[in-house]
Amino acid sequence: MHRNPSFSEYTNKVIERHEWWQQRRSKITFISLVTLIIFVITLSLLLKFVFLAPKKSQTITSTTTEQPQPICQLPFGSVDRILANYRPECIMSKDVNNDNKPDLVVTNPSDNSITVFLGNGNGTFRDQTTYEVGSNPSFIAAGDFDNDNRLDLAVTNYDDNNLSILFGKRDGTFQNKITYTVAGSPQFIIVNDFNNDEKLDLAVTSFNNKSISILINDGNGTFQNQIITILNFGSKTFAAGDFNNDKNLDLVVANHDGGEIGILLGNGNGTFQNPTIYLVGIKPIYIVVDHFDHDNILDIVVTNSDGNSISLLIGNGVGTFQNQTVYMTGQYPMFITVGDFNNDKKLDLVVINENDNNIGLFLGSEHGTFRSQIIYTFGFGPVTVTSDDFNQDHKLDLAVTDLSANIIHVLFGNGDGTFSNQIKYSIGYDSFFIVADDFNYDTKLDLAVAHTKHNRISVLLEGENGSFPNRTTYSTGNSSGYIVVGDFNLDTKLDLIVANFDDTTLSILFGNGDGTFRNQTIYSINMSPAHMAVGDFNHDNKLDLAVTYFDENSISILLGKGDGTFHDSLTYEFDGSPMAIITNDFNNDNILDLAVVNSNENTVDLLLGNGNGTFQNPITCSVGLSVYAIVAGDFNKDNILDLAVTNDEDKSISTFLGNGDGTFSNQTIYNVGDVPFTVITADFNDDRILDLICNDISNTMSVFLGIGDGTFQSQTEYTIGPTSTYIAAGDFNNDAKLDLVVANGEDASITIVLNRCS
Repeated sequence: MHRNPSFSEYTNKVIERHEWWQQRRSKITFISLVTLIIFVITLSLLLKFVFLAPKKSQTITSTTTEQPQPICQLPFGSVDRILANYRPECIMSKDVNNDNKPDLVVTNPSDNSITVFLGNGNGTFRDQTTYEVGSNPSFIAAGDFDNDNRLDLAVTNYDDNNLSILFGKRDGTFQNKITYTVAGSPQFIIVNDFNNDEKLDLAVTSFNNKSISILINDGNGTFQNQIITILNFGSKTFAAGDFNNDKNLDLVVANHDGGEIGILLGNGNGTFQNPTIYLVGIKPIYIVVDHFDHDNILDIVVTNSDGNSISLLIGNGVGTFQNQTVYMTGQYPMFITVGDFNNDKKLDLVVINENDNNIGLFLGSEHGTFRSQIIYTFGFGPVTVTSDDFNQDHKLDLAVTDLSANIIHVLFGNGDGTFSNQIKYSIGYDSFFIVADDFNYDTKLDLAVAHTKHNRISVLLEGENGSFPNRTTYSTGNSSGYIVVGDFNLDTKLDLIVANFDDTTLSILFGNGDGTFRNQTIYSINMSPAHMAVGDFNHDNKLDLAVTYFDENSISILLGKGDGTFHDSLTYEFDGSPMAIITNDFNNDNILDLAVVNSNENTVDLLLGNGNGTFQNPITCSVGLSVYAIVAGDFNKDNILDLAVTNDEDKSISTFLGNGDGTFSNQTIYNVGDVPFTVITADFNDDRILDLICNDISNTMSVFLGIGDGTFQSQTEYTIGPTSTYIAAGDFNNDAKLDLVVANGEDASITIVLNRCS
């Protein structure tokens, strides 16, 4: 037999090792046994004296710590409504109380005062504090004038020919004003070191006197007599910067009536050379200075109010500038703010277009040019603007004064050059009620909107990214209102039923499954319907209806036949006027019950179901004045349903915690805005706790974030569409976050409010 040489070599080595083992086996065994005994003894001692012995004042535990997840406190696009007692005009963002959170300071010309709003760091602000200044305060500036590491304020008083100095305190409050006389009718004011002594000075323009006043600071907060630089033109605003890189501050001044700007090179002692003139647009009114082309040389942007434009002048670094580049704006551009609003490390501009009631965003490029403006319309009259990161999310936001409504709007930046998360769709008709569902089975939420004054509804199918490009309109009865969704003819396709307020009818629109619906089928009910609820009240796997009749003081139950028709109604009488109605299992018996708001009696009536389509006598809970809307949810996570209702006249919502037997605890009241209309519940900030959202007819909605014990945080207000009526929730842009859709009443539009929680 042939053997492999390698195999033979391997076998020989094994034999040699075997003979070696036989010769030494006894000795190796003895040594191994002794070694094992020594190891066992050592291990025993180690266990006894090191690991097993008790230790003084020490407890050894093994724990796994779950890191708390950040909770989104402001889920929607803009907390943009700060009520001011007076008509706010000029606005400034500064940290006046040294808490690293931006605050707001505004002038109130109609009240001869200024107001300070301390920021909370999340985009909201504390109650205002108002300080008296002079007559018709026009502009405001801030700096540490007395070197105490606290911000002070300087305000020009146009009608008094003076300015007010308010020294700051540690807590963000201010001392009473100190007054300095300046040249006639002072307007704009700048704080900077104009004489190179490392002390902050003041510069003030006087339009009527055609001059600039420099007030030199002596270092302790007092200012010497003014140094006046005479101009040959009236100027409302100006700006400061070192335009020729000689380490002396220079000025750029707007010649409002001449369509020019003047460059005044500084001498370093508070005086300036004669101006060099550059042409800009018609009626230049506001100036900003910055490095727009990233060359470390200052450039200038000017708003031209009557020219409906802005002018960009690129600096040469020696105190001269290139000819203007003109960008068209909206009507009457006024104030302007600079910042990187889309996080591309390039400076952008936001311009107030006062006569258009909008703002224009100009996104910057690395070469110092700007793209055409992007318009943001917010439905109010903007006057002045400032920018800062008010909610500390590392994205620049805007604060805009609204002179017409005594309001400051805070518009949260999204970091991509957009503000707020509201998308408005014009739909051509008034929008009253709105409901969301997937009508064409494409896993995207669609909308059905009732147009009460036009006797029709619109169905909007969702496209990409929360857009609604396709709308189809269907006729209904008179005054189409409340809409419910369900498969009423058992063909696995969603249908719609519309309550026609001014008819004694319902409109049934059977769905085709592709997002379209057949023409209405009229169903007579002999009374004018108000609200409806859908459920299987008699356990026959066919959808039934519960309908309220406000004028008839009753509700009716219509048991479904499964073919889209209903049996004769069963009516329940009420003492008052039933309005909204919802259905759910409130006593945990697996039978659907009804909860009805009784508006005139200021009660909520609960009707427990018997499971055969009939209901027991109502259990009554007292609520606030003129109760209107109702919603159910488990607010305290005890697996028992609770209730929340709106009280119109009380301007509040009431919550009732359920006991699990169909009864409820006493109400807890939360104040909301003017005339609360709708209330909905869902987890909007992804903390697994139900929240409440209530809208009112004064264009706002109130968000109450749930705490988890049945109580809610104080409201956060958001501005939404004008005369908003109903709201609904759904994920409209498929980002796994609940968004809102708002019906905007007579504005003929709906608004999508996207959830911005991350």
